Amino acid sequence: MNPSHETLTLRIVRRFLESNLSLVFILVSLAAGAIALLITPREEEPQIVVAAANVMVSFPGRTAAEVEQLVSTPLEKMLLQIPGVQYVYSRSMPGQSIVTVRFYVGEPLEPSYVKLIRKLNENMDRITPGVAGWVVKPVDVDDVPVVTFTLTSRSHDDYSLRRMAEEIVPRLQSVPNAGTAYVVGGRPRELLIRPSATRMAAYGISALDISRAIQASNSSVLAGTFDRDDRSVRVQAGDFIADARDLRELVVPYGTGAPSIFGTWPR
Repeated sequence: MNPSHETLTLRIVRRFLESNLSLVFILVSLAAGAIALLITPREEEPQIVVAAANVMVSFPGRTAAEVEQLVSTPLEKMLLQIPGVQYVYSRSMPGQSIVTVRFYVGEPLEPSYVKLIRKLNENMDRITPGVAGWVVKPVDVDDVPVVTFTLTSRSHDDYSLRRMAEEIVPRLQSVPNAGTAYVVGGRPRELLIRPSATRMAAYGISALDISRAIQASNSSVLAGTFDRDDRSVRVQAGDFIADARDLRELVVPYGTGAPSIFGTWPR
């Protein structure tokens, strides 16, 4: 080290040790910190504005790879052109695409959504043929869950666990100051129908005929009321499809006008 430089350093150190400059700097730093603490605005629960939305595009009959190539990727590039957008990411599924748009923190909510919808409307002529439509759903910061409950069991399958979770949701909604509660995962209740093309052709039945028969049978309406023994009796016509047995007994009219039992066609 240069002797002159070492001497200068020792002089500076000795000056701080022998004088009150260190104490003055400490007092000035404490005073500046106290002033900054007093004048800085703060909240107990600050409201952070983060504008975001999901664009859910329906593209029926397409695979996930085709949805990504024809819908998700072009839509991402288009939405990135909106002023104030920070991130755009998507999720492609068979027949559907979900594109999430997130603006910078502090961007106003309503003007951001207006810019998003305007961008979509301006590019309607560039929509890929076959797209059935889209829905824009705003995403709020309060929609992010703060507590997650997981149901596991060695004796119940995913279908039973989802049914239990759906029964728990109304109870969670009744908790004071609780937000939105929803179920994720599990196997939802559904009935899978696999019609036989050979039998349908033999009876002149189309998939549309089966769909109409199911819709007509899966309904219940009030047919009227009547009084009996000082009581008012309500007559309910029809019933909803409860299980696979109801579908097997469903009557579907075929080409000759005669009915056919949905689940007992000749083999």
